[in-house]
Amino acid sequence: MAKPMPTTETQGAVEEMRVQEALREALRYEMARDERVFVMGEDVALFGGAYGVTRGLLQEFGQDRVLDTPISEAAMVGLAVSVNQVVDAVMRLAEGGKH
Repeated sequence: MAKPMPTTETQGAVEEMRVQEALREALRYEMARDERVFVMGEDVALFGGAYGVTRGLLQEFGQDRVLDTPISEAAMVGLAVSVNQVVDAVMRLAEGGKH
C-alpha cells in the first residue's frame, strides 16, 4: 500500500482512507444533500461496483437512485442525456422559466 506524502502542516483533522472510500463518501454526501442525485452504471447496485465504490448505497438510498445499467455505453449515454434534459426542463419550470 502506498504511503501518504509527508506534509509540513495540516488543516484540521485528517482522515486517511483509500480512493474508493473517498469516492463512496463523496457520493453518499451528494446523494444525501440532493435527492436528484443518483448513481447508474454496470454492477453498481447489487455488486457495489468493480472496486466497491458504491457498496452500501443501494441499501441506503434505494433502487430508484442506485441503478444497474446494461453493458452498453450507448445506452448509458442515452440515459444520461435524457435525464439531463428532463432535469433541465424541471429546473427551468421550478426557477420560473429563467435560464
